[in-house]
Amino acid sequence: IIKENPVSGVGFNNYEPSFNLCQAAYFKAHPDDTSNAQIADNIGYAFNEFLQVTAESGVFGVFAFIALIILAISPLMKIKQTTTLDDNVLRTLAQIAIIGFIIYLMVAYPLRIVPNLSLFFIMLAIATSGHKTLRSISVANNAWKIVLTTTAVLVFVYFVYQAKQQNSYKEWHAATQDAAYGNKPEALRIFEKLYPDLKHDKLFLFNYGAELSVAGEYPKSIEILELAKPLMNNYNVYAYLGNGYEAIGNLPKAIESFEMADNLIPSRIYTKYRLFMLYAKTNDNRAIPMAKKVVEMPAKGLSNNVDALREQAKRFLMQENSK
Repeated sequence: IIKENPVSGVGFNNYEPSFNLCQAAYFKAHPDDTSNAQIADNIGYAFNEFLQVTAESGVFGVFAFIALIILAISPLMKIKQTTTLDDNVLRTLAQIAIIGFIIYLMVAYPLRIVPNLSLFFIMLAIATSGHKTLRSISVANNAWKIVLTTTAVLVFVYFVYQAKQQNSYKEWHAATQDAAYGNKPEALRIFEKLYPDLKHDKLFLFNYGAELSVAGEYPKSIEILELAKPLMNNYNVYAYLGNGYEAIGNLPKAIESFEMADNLIPSRIYTKYRLFMLYAKTNDNRAIPMAKKVVEMPAKGLSNNVDALREQAKRFLMQENSK
């Protein structure tokens, strides 16, 4: 990702769909790499925050991020004269906290969590508050009043919006509980009600599309999952899309979806099983090689479902051999 987008990156919050596309392209070009295929999975984040920022914002973005951190903690590296301990103790504590954040950033991605992100920038603000003012600007009192009033209005609107979002998330949770306990009609009613408020949330879109698919409402499920696809590009989205397209009789799109899912996570036997069945249904000569993979490839753990899939593939191969 970084090699292909070194300057501008792929954009904020676009690491997951970009990485998964790269992963699918890799396994499509390297089908014999079974060792990496066995550990492949849906990937949402980079190994650490610095790689994430570089991939999403490019080299200029990560340099700016690092420069901001250095600016905040640089006073700790200098011997400073202070009149009293109280003058600098808060800034010093904030700078120490930022160093702790840096260690955390090297092994995880804590800034993807909003409270952590807010705390990090509060610490940055406190840590840099002791720097000398580079330039002072005189602003009229009336201008200050306009700025403060505008800021207050924006903050109020933001908190109203957040309160509404929190209520929507609570209702979403209730809908997932209804679905889990078998009350599908009520769950889908809530999902439909929440859609205008949460339609930009990729996890909500996937959850809604998956529940529609389980309920057999395939055209609507496909519509919702197609919205989630460019935001995630993960295995589960493509598997549900493949299931939906097959259900409505669009076999080319079903094959396309299951092939993408198979390229994303090649170790899933279920995907190969669905592909061999679709290939057989469309008289595609790839059916036999794919059925052999279902029979021969190692499975992660033992499962009665896997055994049943293998048996169907074996029967198909025996029928083909007898022709």
